[in-house]
Amino acid sequence: MVEVPNENTAADAQSLNPYAPPQYVAAASGVIGGMRPHRGTTIFIMGVISMVVAMIFSAAAFLIAVPLGMATVWMARRDLKLMNAGAMDKTGRGPTQAGMVCALVGIAWSLFVLLLTGAVLTFIFGIEYARRAR
Repeated sequence: MVEVPNENTAADAQSLNPYAPPQYVAAASGVIGGMRPHRGTTIFIMGVISMVVAMIFSAAAFLIAVPLGMATVWMARRDLKLMNAGAMDKTGRGPTQAGMVCALVGIAWSLFVLLLTGAVLTFIFGIEYARRAR
């Protein structure tokens, strides 16, 4: 007699193995295993882009890097709160924090470049104004 495998046999064997990865069922809303999926990779990429754009030594980079960095920091703070509350997958904590740090560096560098550009232009035009005043 041939034994026909039962559908439940694999699931039962899986539940007996303590080292097996958890089996999540994806719902239509994107909620996996009762938690929202993390956006760590997206936040990390946005933070790196903000930082790289800010490193371009131009005051025009300020118009891209700061809004992108602010959006990244807002998303990261929200996701970290949800992770702490247990409502979001915690495996994305590292990329989320790294993206937030990169975004903060991008914002700080953009502000520094903007202030430095303003100081240099003020100095240059100040010298020119002083020459004309004589």
